[in-house]
Amino acid sequence: MKITGYSTTLYEFPLNRRMGDANSPSGRIRGSSSLLQLFTDEGLTGIAFGAGGAGPQVKSMVEGILAGEAPRRVTGLWKRMVDRVFKGGHAGLVNDAIAVLDVALWDLKAKATGEPLWKPLGGSNPKVHAYASGLDAPLSDDEIEDWYGTMAGDHGFTGGKLKVGLDQDADLRRIGRMKKGLERATDKPYLYVDANEMWSPKQAIRKVREMEEQFDIAWVEEPARRWDFLGLRRISDSIKAPVCAGENLDTLGDFLPYFHNRAADVVQVSWGMTGITCAMQLADAAYGFELPITLGGSPGNLNAQLAPCMPNFLTLEVQNPGPDDGVMTSDIKIVDGWATGLLRSGVVPALACGTTHQPPRKLLRQPPESTANTTSLPTVHKISNRPPFSHLDKKRQENENHRISTRKIRPAARSGHWRFELSRGRRPDGHGHPVDSDRRGRLGHGTGGQRRGGQSVPRHRRQSPAWGSRALERHGRLGAQGQQRRRG
Repeated sequence: MKITGYSTTLYEFPLNRRMGDANSPSGRIRGSSSLLQLFTDEGLTGIAFGAGGAGPQVKSMVEGILAGEAPRRVTGLWKRMVDRVFKGGHAGLVNDAIAVLDVALWDLKAKATGEPLWKPLGGSNPKVHAYASGLDAPLSDDEIEDWYGTMAGDHGFTGGKLKVGLDQDADLRRIGRMKKGLERATDKPYLYVDANEMWSPKQAIRKVREMEEQFDIAWVEEPARRWDFLGLRRISDSIKAPVCAGENLDTLGDFLPYFHNRAADVVQVSWGMTGITCAMQLADAAYGFELPITLGGSPGNLNAQLAPCMPNFLTLEVQNPGPDDGVMTSDIKIVDGWATGLLRSGVVPALACGTTHQPPRKLLRQPPESTANTTSLPTVHKISNRPPFSHLDKKRQENENHRISTRKIRPAARSGHWRFELSRGRRPDGHGHPVDSDRRGRLGHGTGGQRRGGQSVPRHRRQSPAWGSRALERHGRLGAQGQQRRRG
């Protein structure tokens, strides 16, 4: 099975509630995403959601690395993608591109074996603990209690996470309303709070201590800036609740200060951190430090496929019990606060319109004010048989004929130095750059310069021992005169 092409489809859809946090307190009522499909010569299609702004990076990775490769070699292909951008780093859009392609590759590998991903990854128990996450900064107090009450009553959630950070009095009041809603399922709900990096370490310590006077806080998420690992450690040492952090980091290198300084008590991991491959590496690293991990929100709750394979897994963030964008369907259900039903082969939920070798021509398209989903037509990218970057072949071939090589010429008379000259041809190591003929050989005294008195010297005279001797004498005489002038 070989990768033959890919397509990307941008789409947007209405949210089932207004969502926001301390960084966007007014919230949003529409969401957007991108559907990536990787096609193969055997008719299987790997799908993933995300990286809507990384189109050029996705194109470069597919055409430069994945085209013609077997998608089963996921880890090796992931390493090649990361190595390709090593010098510039793989944060930002490059990270998004690698992550979404890695998910599509794992989707293909799992579909090829006819199993859900947690089985090829080595998981044993597909039952995953979960908590409700409202992204609820724009909601009123009544709406918060109603939403968490619904999540507890209909799906059995026993824990919830509230967005905090802007108004301490309001935060204390709203934590109580969330607790009241979750008490429909349990008398002792898990109360998580998320400040989204809004506080300084001192502010976080003071505010969380005040919360702990009234509530049993299960963890405080991102109480300070992501890069302030010393501040996070200080907060952890000063409060009762564990510090949870890491969701805005991308690579294992980003997490090393957290591990070495014990900056986080709970480590956040997700497929968006350079893909499923990197997420598993992060979980293993955290396990080596005896740190539990939590999996963040994901399209169709696909992170639930990773949880059975992580021995230090704690709980899964669920922002919606099921897909609500009209583009995907999922077998994953939340029952009594646990994600179950991880039975369908592959990684990500199936498309509502079905997955075929060719992308859907149109998912849905309605006026923006409609309650239906709105999407754009997919962009289908065909991969030709030409090698990547063949537009440089002509220039490369020209350079092949103008490589620099060196060859030894007999030593100049009364000189212990070999004299070298540059000539056209290829150097033994295959490297070099084209040079102009009128600049060849201007190397200076130590290698027997080719110019005398400001005039070019013919080749037959340059190779003459007598000329070499006269050149050295001339150089010595001019050098002595120059020294006398400087002394005068």
